[in-house]
Amino acid sequence: MFGGCIFARNYLAQSNMGQSQGQIIYICLVLVVILVVGMTALAWLRRWSRRNDEVSAAGFTTDSLRKLHKAGKISDEEYKKASSTVKQAMKAQFMAQTTKPAPPAGKDQRQKP
Repeated sequence: MFGGCIFARNYLAQSNMGQSQGQIIYICLVLVVILVVGMTALAWLRRWSRRNDEVSAAGFTTDSLRKLHKAGKISDEEYKKASSTVKQAMKAQFMAQTTKPAPPAGKDQRQKP
């Protein structure tokens, strides 16, 4: 980021455009905005890609099982059995993430300074 500002300052100093500090500040602000937008886009892209990589504990997603069944690679019985296994695993995973352990009984919840 600062390298871009130094580059901009050197470029403006060598060019016939002048050595206006306003131009330097403007270029630096544009570089900062580009950096912030790029970092935000990268964070969103990483979050989006991780969301699509989530696989249940059984190793399959319901969508992948549906595709296998539609392609004829697994029978109706196998599909039903695997689908119920995946749904149970997903439910257990969801419950493990959302439930908090109960605090120990009889203990004071407040921290002493």
